Amino acid sequence: MTQHKNILVFRPLPEDQLARLQAAHHVTVADPRKEPEAFAAALRTAHGLIGSSHPVDAALLDAAPQLQVISSVSVGVDNYPLAELHKRGIVLCHTPDVLTETVADTVFAILMATQRRVVELSNLVREGRWTKNIGEELFGTDVHGKTLGILGFGRIGQAVARRAALGFGMPVLYHARRPVDLATQRPRCRAAPRTPRWTTCSRAPTSCSPCCR
Repeated sequence: MTQHKNILVFRPLPEDQLARLQAAHHVTVADPRKEPEAFAAALRTAHGLIGSSHPVDAALLDAAPQLQVISSVSVGVDNYPLAELHKRGIVLCHTPDVLTETVADTVFAILMATQRRVVELSNLVREGRWTKNIGEELFGTDVHGKTLGILGFGRIGQAVARRAALGFGMPVLYHARRPVDLATQRPRCRAAPRTPRWTTCSRAPTSCSPCCR
């Protein structure tokens, strides 16, 4: 039987995730910014911490002598003293790939909005100033076919590059500290069989369906 551990949750969690923890362990929920006394008291017996956006330093670790693992609900590890955790044998968990595609979507949305003047044109309509054809200063510029430069070609940079190259036919130039295996960036296509439903359509889909992941 798994031994129950003392878990200190210091940032809000989804209700279903919190319930899973509570079913298996002794859980204390205390936000150090709102409940510093309760947080400090729970640290003394905590085996695990779960949260984010609160700096963890040597003094905090000294106050948690039983600590075995920290689970950061974030991608970055800036708030954690990695060398100190290693020295004390404390495991640090984080979520390195959970927002890669989401951030890449947002980056490309900003790129599109900027080039096509989307926000300015939207405001023009909302404020009732669209009374005639817009001038060339609000035409914006095309995105497709332009060359995209990316500084830093990690997970997010590569995800943006896939959108640019596959979706908009953009040549991509990147700079990275380490070589990148570009073979992994090729879009994957698979043959899509013709179905009876497709054959009844006036315009059937093409036989190659790109899957960009």
